[in-house]
Amino acid sequence: MNNPKIHPDFDGHLEKPLKDMTPKEKLLYLSMQIELRHFIKNNVKRIK
Repeated sequence: MNNPKIHPDFDGHLEKPLKDMTPKEKLLYLSMQIELRHFIKNNVKRIK
């Protein structure tokens, strides 16, 4: 993504590829994704 308006920390890509992460980093990433999904499921309302 070469859009200069988007900061690299917020472009939607991981800091480094999943295959290059340590097992501890993978578990931390997975736990954050689970927590985010749980939060969205329980706190975010759809607007029609």
